[in-house]
Amino acid sequence: MSSILPLLAAFLCIKALSKSNLDISAKLLFICMLTMSLCQAIGLPIIPYSVNTAAFFADSYLITMYFFFASLVIFVYRLSNKKNGIFFLYLIPLILTVLHLSGLMVTGYRAEQSSLMHDDGKFSFLFELEALLAIVGSLTISILNRRFEDDQIVLAKNMIISYSFIPLAMVTVLLVILSATDYAISATYVSPPIIIYSALIYGYVSNPKVIDISTGISHLPARLKLAIDFIFISANKTELDNCFEQEEKQILMELYLKHKGNTELMANDYGVNQSYIDNKIDELDIVKTLSTVVKA
Repeated sequence: MSSILPLLAAFLCIKALSKSNLDISAKLLFICMLTMSLCQAIGLPIIPYSVNTAAFFADSYLITMYFFFASLVIFVYRLSNKKNGIFFLYLIPLILTVLHLSGLMVTGYRAEQSSLMHDDGKFSFLFELEALLAIVGSLTISILNRRFEDDQIVLAKNMIISYSFIPLAMVTVLLVILSATDYAISATYVSPPIIIYSALIYGYVSNPKVIDISTGISHLPARLKLAIDFIFISANKTELDNCFEQEEKQILMELYLKHKGNTELMANDYGVNQSYIDNKIDELDIVKTLSTVVKA
């Protein structure tokens, strides 16, 4: 039973790796998560039988995690139109790996209640520091990507990443705090759900197209309603035309709010000329509809 969640996480990582045209940074990230999941899936069941064998998989898991955090920063950095790598960041996990193999990160393991706990080494704090810096750095990069990128899909991907870090950062901070107390939580319990969560999020944003939330997540309910309306539409051209008109109206309202009524910027985003936007604003009563929504 203890291997079910790690195996599910491994399946999600393999599924993500099977995508064509996956960026090298995404491949490295998913390889790290896959390795971590397999280490847990294999290592957890053998804890009651051989602590030493389980310790081997625990060491492999921790070393892979050092590389995971570096891969995360690189992955987020490359979620932009800048594809030059910052792969020098892998020097950090390489150093931590040397310290780990020297017994300075972890001094030993012990079995407690069907899980494996480790004893911190002299430099174990470096891992916690790496984790925190990776989370903060990735969040900062995603925010900067949103500020300096014009591509709407790139903006949407970075917004998704930014929001996804909120629960991840909260859990990481909690684990770091607890690790310094007598209430340390084993990675056995928290790692698989985190990897599953990460695989779903990063797998989604590694797709060529994602839900465009560059105009804000507050518009998602209205978009969802339009999607539901489209599902139940009958095979009637009048209904279809009306549905398309409502979809365009929703997009134009979002752009109107995003650019504060600047039709030139709206036209640039929408890929049409400015006169088309001016005509559609009048034809679809964009301003009147927005004023009604605001009052409501």
